[in-house]
Amino acid sequence: MAIVSWNVRGLNGEEAMRQAKLLIKYHKPDLLFLMETKLAEGKVRLMCNKLGFDQGIEIPRIKLGGGLMTLWKDKVEVTYLTASLNHISCFVLWDNHQRSWHFCGFYGEPKTTNRHYTWELLKKLRIVYSGPWLVMGDFNEILSQEDKEGGGVKSDSQIEAFCNYLEVCAIKSVDYKGNHFTWIRITTNGTIKERLDWALANEAWEVCFPLYSLSHLDFFSFRS
Repeated sequence: MAIVSWNVRGLNGEEAMRQAKLLIKYHKPDLLFLMETKLAEGKVRLMCNKLGFDQGIEIPRIKLGGGLMTLWKDKVEVTYLTASLNHISCFVLWDNHQRSWHFCGFYGEPKTTNRHYTWELLKKLRIVYSGPWLVMGDFNEILSQEDKEGGGVKSDSQIEAFCNYLEVCAIKSVDYKGNHFTWIRITTNGTIKERLDWALANEAWEVCFPLYSLSHLDFFSFRS
């Protein structure tokens, strides 16, 4: 089973749609989680048709920003659980119903002052399902100072808060292949790189999928 999580930064333009189709062509996801779609309500069926998926769940934009979408193919059985402006949570059945787990596409609050609200949300999502749990998305936060290169130093208290909530939720970052950083910005003062995108899993999920492989997709992960 292949899952892709991508902060598309707007899916309403021709270039974004072209990149989305390329991503799907090369990586063939069975389940796709998109953040910052910037799409109005009622676009999920259109996106399924354009991108080659069978079903989906949408959280429309607020004014001109935000928006989430989870799309999947019929060979994956997905049941909607909960959703908000920052997440879409589903129960997934795979491998002829031999494996069941909780998938959560997650988008961390961009504003630092409001980020604790998304950490509280993460804690609440832990009790949605007691079995295997995978959370993927752009958390807008790093787990250590090594996850940032260039620019000012991140607040240790911000990092500690994120780490503490992961401990409370009993989830941890899974191993990956590829570039360490998933976000880049080029400024007049230099280049800033950060790892803001994470795949976090509990022990039960790693037991359920012992041969998992996570890759950071350079072309689609880097954005400015």
